[in-house]
Amino acid sequence: MNTEECVDDDFTLFHTVSNIIGVSIERKNAEKALKASEDKYQTLVEKGNDGIIILQDGLLKYGNQRMAEMTGFSIEEEMEKPFVDFISPEYKKLVQERYMKRLKGEYVPDSYEIKIIAKDGTEIPVDVSPSAIEYEGRPANMAIIRDITERKKAEETMLNAKAAAEDANRIKTEFIANMSHELRTPLNLIIGFSDLIDSEKHGSLNECQKKYISNVLRNAKHLLDIINDILSISSIEMGKEQLHINELFVSDAIDELEALMVPIASEKDIGLTCNIDNEMSIIKADMIKFRQILYNLVNNAIKFTDRGGSVTIGGKISEDIMQIFVEDSGIGISTEDQEKLYTPFFQADSSITRHYGGTGLGLTIAKKFVEMHGGELWMESELGKGSRFGFSMPTDPRNIYH
Repeated sequence: MNTEECVDDDFTLFHTVSNIIGVSIERKNAEKALKASEDKYQTLVEKGNDGIIILQDGLLKYGNQRMAEMTGFSIEEEMEKPFVDFISPEYKKLVQERYMKRLKGEYVPDSYEIKIIAKDGTEIPVDVSPSAIEYEGRPANMAIIRDITERKKAEETMLNAKAAAEDANRIKTEFIANMSHELRTPLNLIIGFSDLIDSEKHGSLNECQKKYISNVLRNAKHLLDIINDILSISSIEMGKEQLHINELFVSDAIDELEALMVPIASEKDIGLTCNIDNEMSIIKADMIKFRQILYNLVNNAIKFTDRGGSVTIGGKISEDIMQIFVEDSGIGISTEDQEKLYTPFFQADSSITRHYGGTGLGLTIAKKFVEMHGGELWMESELGKGSRFGFSMPTDPRNIYH
């Protein structure tokens, strides 16, 4: 063998050895990467906050440490046992049905709630997120089990608090309604006897006495309005308000409203005008509620309009629908307060409301009564530039409910 052949053989040997070493190094690096990946996922699986299980043929084939901590069973006690043995009886059928559907490839929810039984017999509410996988070459199910005990306690606390609040509100509403009834009876007597004295049928009054009895009557009627509003809102909250539909002459309702409101408007030198295009002389509505809707809207308009302003009642009543509005040149309502306007007892500005008076119930009641008729109440307003409140509702609400 000459020198050239020796060099070639050495080069071939060196190349072969280099390849072997390279492959060995690559294999070692791959093994390290695989080991690092396995360690990473082992840590995620074992150290995570959720239990993880694998089911095959209905038996537990794998459970992580968190699952053992959750149930109190050791991993050895869980393995090769039917998973249904660890499920609360009320959920066993559900879990078995969904397990079989998943194996067949049928749709089942991605997550649902069940209860599992711990070693001490405690039932633990859990959220189960299952998925179909292949395990050791065969179909299986993997599920992530999340303990939702604290969440359920929080939900129960909220439900109990809600129930307690509703109960307290019901008791409050009933108390207010009962007290309002008790107050209204003597108040009607006060108004009745004050009217009798004011009529001077049983003796004349001097100027001072007339002034005093006029003050008694005015304030007693104001108090009666407040009590009636409270009774109305209490009845609405208790679900006791019902519609009593009758034929109603719109012109009569408007005439009565004007007769009632013109003196109130005149005290503040407010011009009250009415211009309703009335194609239908008769509509069907709850007469008392319809009158109260109009009264509340007009009364509010007058109340929040300064001396010398104006209030206009307008709209149109056609065969199927009525649209009525009340427009004023009053103080207006800010955009921020408009969103809260129909909240019972809400007052847009306590200082303004104290100046103008009121309970904050009139609009709430009007809105509820309009909606009971199958209608809608709306508003347009700008602070300092007046307001327009209107409502539309069918001329026969019975058509809505049939």
